[in-house]
Formats: sequence, structure tokens, C-alpha cells
Amino acid sequence: LACEGRLWSAIVGRPRWLDADLASLAERSGHGTALLEAYRRLGTDLLSQLLGSFSIAVLDPANRRLLLAVDRMGIETLCYAPLEPGGLIFGSTTEQVKAHPRVGATVSEQSIFNYLYCGICPSPGTIYREQRKLLPAQRLVYDAKGLALDFYWQMPYHEHSDVPESELCGSLREILRNAVKRSIH
Repeated sequence: LACEGRLWSAIVGRPRWLDADLASLAERSGHGTALLEAYRRLGTDLLSQLLGSFSIAVLDPANRRLLLAVDRMGIETLCYAPLEPGGLIFGSTTEQVKAHPRVGATVSEQSIFNYLYCGICPSPGTIYREQRKLLPAQRLVYDAKGLALDFYWQMPYHEHSDVPESELCGSLREILRNAVKRSIH
């Protein structure tokens, strides 16, 4: 959690900053401070500088804007509920969102089916009809225009490759080794 002036940020998880200055700032002053600086520099495009597992919230009252997002793989979660006639409640869990007195808690029949069939309530649904959950790599911006959802990243996919399969297998092993090393350090 960080606050500078009227700008607030919260970040949960194990984020990694691509920008060396932001990574250094995060190490010195915390990820919340780095998140505020990234927001000042890049606005809602700050997600281009984040890797790892995270969920973020940036509240910018001066511009009447709220930014919410989760990591590319959806390891962390963020749930939200739009309020009528306006407003938005959010939290890391459905229980946190449900705790607000203006948020309903009607159990969805479809979510019961999903849970029994899949063992989970897949995003964007939740157990409650009134709530939603961000999908992996999804960004929510709530401002004077209303609520807007988009994806800040998409998995690169190439159907055909000129690289031999044996080289691709070796590359995959190296990528997995590095990912495991990063996650345990």
C-alpha cells in the first residue's frame, strides 16, 4: 500500500518490474511506491512493465479514475461489484466484496454447476450473481465514462515455426528452469 498526495496504490503478490528504475525503486521503497511512479509515467499502460504474480489497484481521485488488474496467468485474484446508481466495490476475495452493505450475495445456480463440474467458479464468474472476477491479464478502468474492461496482454501464438522441434524443446526447458528459479528466490 502506498499513498502520495491524493494518489493511492495497492499491490499484492510477487511482481517483477521490467524497467530497471522501477525495480530499484521497488527494492528501496516498496512495490506500492513503484506502482505509483509507473502510473505517473505511463498511466493505465503501466502493466507493460510488470511481470510475475500480482493484483493491483490504483486510485486517482484527481482524475476520478480507478485502475484494477491481475497478472498474466491469473495467479492473484480481484473481484468486483458495480453499484447502482454508480460506484464500484472491489477486493481480493468475494467475501471481502460481499462485506459491503450495498453488495448483494445471491448464489448463482450456474456457479454451483461450474463448481461441481470443474471444482472452481471460473472467471469472470463468481459464486455470487452480483460479483465478477478479473480474468488473467485483464484490466478494469472505472472513471467518468463508466466501467471499461480490456486485456493488456495476450499470449503470443505462432501456428508455424521454422525452428526445429528439438531446439524448441530445449528452449522450453530453459524457460521453465528460469521461471522456477525466479519463483523460489
